[in-house]
Amino acid sequence: MESMDFDMSYYKFHGVDRAALLDALGLCDTGEPDPDDEAPYAIADLPNGWFVIRTNNDSGLISDYDRKTLCREGRLVDPRGPGSMLDVPLELVRAVTGFRHDRPQDVRPTPVFTWLAPIKRSLT
Repeated sequence: MESMDFDMSYYKFHGVDRAALLDALGLCDTGEPDPDDEAPYAIADLPNGWFVIRTNNDSGLISDYDRKTLCREGRLVDPRGPGSMLDVPLELVRAVTGFRHDRPQDVRPTPVFTWLAPIKRSLT
């Protein structure tokens, strides 16, 4: 049996208009919890004003955006994938955002990721 490769990335935002960013990405928050990390795109609000978008094997929807477009005058922290995790130490990410993807139980209340779905836009 072949194993699937997972490329999980976590983008943490602060001072960014959440609704406008999701709209620009063509996504909407379904409110449906993703307890098993199955969603290709999911979002969670942190208690300190940050929010996190988690991607699972991003098809380019988020990774193709330049960082200035994503943060829109706010702040963005994104150690993306195993290669770039070494660029920003996880403890620094936790110190700045209050969240480490490998220890979400450190955040109270524990963030609940919900599925992000593509927006169905009308052609009219």
